[in-house]
Amino acid sequence: MNVVFVILSILSICFLFYFVIPAVGAYFARERWRRFREKLIQVSLYPVLDYADLNTKGDGLCGNFRFFGNLEAIQGEDRIWLSNGTMTIAVDLQDVSIYLIPSYAPLNSLQQKPISQFEDVLPYQETSSIKWKRIFSLPEGTQLFVGGALVVENGRGVFTSTQKEPLLVAIYEGEKKEILKRAIWCGRQKNEYWNQFTLVSLVTGFFSLLVFAYILLQSPGMRIPAFLSLNLSLLPLAIFLPPGLPLFFAYRFLWKKARYLRAERDLLQLPLRYFRDHRFPPDNGAPGNTVPCKGKEITMLPDKHCYIMIRNNAMNSASFLPVQGNVKIRKSSLSSETSLGNQEYFLFGEYHAAHGPDDTEYITEPQDPMAELIQIPGNPEELAARCDGKARLYTFFSGFFILVDLLLNCFLLFLLLQHVLR
Repeated sequence: MNVVFVILSILSICFLFYFVIPAVGAYFARERWRRFREKLIQVSLYPVLDYADLNTKGDGLCGNFRFFGNLEAIQGEDRIWLSNGTMTIAVDLQDVSIYLIPSYAPLNSLQQKPISQFEDVLPYQETSSIKWKRIFSLPEGTQLFVGGALVVENGRGVFTSTQKEPLLVAIYEGEKKEILKRAIWCGRQKNEYWNQFTLVSLVTGFFSLLVFAYILLQSPGMRIPAFLSLNLSLLPLAIFLPPGLPLFFAYRFLWKKARYLRAERDLLQLPLRYFRDHRFPPDNGAPGNTVPCKGKEITMLPDKHCYIMIRNNAMNSASFLPVQGNVKIRKSSLSSETSLGNQEYFLFGEYHAAHGPDDTEYITEPQDPMAELIQIPGNPEELAARCDGKARLYTFFSGFFILVDLLLNCFLLFLLLQHVLR
């Protein structure tokens, strides 16, 4: 048996089961959650369903809407009824996944305070999903958010999936205005490498290499390849050995920081989705074109109210408008420590124009529960780009540290096995 061929076979088995298959699973996991976040952002641009939307249209497809309601009843296997206090609608859940959005947690119960200095404490948790057919019961009053196509049947509204528009259904706790932020923050996997394929792949690789090593040990000329196969079979455990253990913790720390920065990037860009020339262009029932004017851009929210983006700084006081309500500050962890009065900042909120000589322009908190009255120190696009760049850098170095950890521990393990089994 050719020694080179045997060594290449061992390395191929190791590479396939320890790297390729988990990496493919990681790609699908990241894509799955990316699609969830994009779908949620798209749904946030649909109008909130109102009773008038049902009365003005006959039976058939009514359009795309959002709905916030409490569970009233479960009908049959796949239909539930939700009420918001003024109207009741049905939701068909056949083949629909239900997303469970984590609730807020007290600061002392979190594993680690988020590095981003946002206005709310966001949990270091994952949004999970489960198929409706695997949910056996839900308590009455459960809060649900639904977005997608609405069909009118005999004057009653029914949310249902279509071929082009699958329903988005989420269970949440707390206020409606927090759903989007929590889902965007938590709608990503903590570590994509550990996915549905990883455990099966690692176990298969371990036993394959172990059996290979046992067979090769029966041949005197294959002692080195046998040691190599035995060594690589222990690769998943090698990262926890003492010489490289600090590198493993460095990998975990940097990976977590990269995840935080990607979440921070998405939250910084969130108010920009209403403006067509930014990252989240609205479509399919979204607001209209923006109107730029003197450091301001005005667009239309799904509820037909105006939404404004103002670029302010100490040298541009002409763009200041009075604000009514509690403005939340979303400060990036990468923004400078300069005071707000000395740097550029962006303000987003519902805009009310002056309609008479005695009226004044002002900004207030939007009535739309998924729009925000928010102030961001610095340019959100630039800050988001910096977050993305730094997240990539942290991801690279976390991968570098875990690779060095593996190489170091595998080399020492190889020497140890040679000494023990010689």
